Amino acid sequence: MLAESLGAWFDGADWDATMSAFQQRRDEAMKPIYDATLDFTRMRDIGPAEQNILKAVFLSPSTTRAVAYGIVAQLANLLPPADQGRTAYISRMFAPAAEPTKA
Repeated sequence: MLAESLGAWFDGADWDATMSAFQQRRDEAMKPIYDATLDFTRMRDIGPAEQNILKAVFLSPSTTRAVAYGIVAQLANLLPPADQGRTAYISRMFAPAAEPTKA
């Protein structure tokens, strides 16, 4: 985005108009991430009692596994649609690489 704007300026476009348009495009692109950050920082931390429950759950490998399977099965109910899409997108980054084709 910035490179395109600077390229336009080097090609003779007005600096103020070019940078103003860049700023607007940048702000529109970054606003969802900014809003998500604000939403996250406004969430209430879990209390000591809830933390103790989680510690007890994760102390046991079998209970941890059961919780993990349960969470994955319930993600559609737990996450808002935007987070579901983001989670699905990021999860593909952890997929095994495709086997190279043999020539």
